[in-house]
Order: sequence, then C-alpha cells, then structure tokens
Amino acid sequence: MLSEPVENGLNTGAPNGPCYTPAYASNPGALLQPTAPNTPTLFTPLSIRSKTLKNRIIVSPMCQYSAAAKGPDVGKLTDWHLATLGHYAIKGAALIFAEAAGVQPNGRITPQCPGLWSDEQTASFKRVSDFIKSQGALSGIQLAHAGRKASTAPLGFQLK
Repeated sequence: MLSEPVENGLNTGAPNGPCYTPAYASNPGALLQPTAPNTPTLFTPLSIRSKTLKNRIIVSPMCQYSAAAKGPDVGKLTDWHLATLGHYAIKGAALIFAEAAGVQPNGRITPQCPGLWSDEQTASFKRVSDFIKSQGALSGIQLAHAGRKASTAPLGFQLK
C-alpha cells in the first residue's frame, strides 16, 4: 500500500480544495495498474470528449430534500450536500451528480429541493463542485422542473 504524501511530518492537503482534505498517494477508486489485462472494465478510465473519468463509477442524482426551504438561503445546497456528495468523491467515484435542481422557484419537487434561479444558489453548487474536483472527480447536475406536480408550499401549509 502506498503511503500518503508527507511534508515535514504532516500529511499534505489536496491542492485547490475549498478546505483541507488529505492528499492521497494514489487516487481512491483508481487502480494502481488500470491497464493490466485482468482489470475489470468498471475500474478502467473512460474518456468522453475532453474529459476523462478515472473509473466508470458514477453516482446518479438522488433527491436529498435537504436544501434551505425558506429565507435568504432558499434553494441553496447545504453542508449536508457537501458532506454527502463529497463523501462519494473521497471514496473514489469518478462522476457525482447533484440532485434535481429547479430552474424556477415554483418548479421544485418540494420546498427542500435545490434551485438554480439565482447567483447565490449557483455559488452553493460551486462550493460542492470545487470540493468534488479537489478529490479528483467530476461533478454534474440534474436540471429539473416538476411541472404541474410541483409542490413548493412552505412546510406546515394546509389547504383550506
């Protein structure tokens, strides 16, 4: 097993990350010899146009219902997203998709779904994406509009 990069007795941090995370001598999720003849296809790199995934492990978008539901942070990704999606990157997934993000406030599935209709919301996605990138993975997003099935009434709201 390869040891972690060490500088002055301390584990060096991953470059360009929004916060400290350890740098790895070998990227989790990547085989030491990806071109070996008996390497399963799942663990081989995949190139799509100008991007290369370190393996073929892709985390599909999952509704987390954990974005801010009201106030000035409505629709923004939270620390929950950073921890959850970042965890997949740390553990070696090559491409991680954020959950369905509403393109309009009234087009979200629930009030707790993220949105992308303001610059502030975009910044919250960038924060998560930057962390994913610092771990050697790529990030993606699922754009959505729930149409007539949208349910963006505040929590506790009841029809009369």
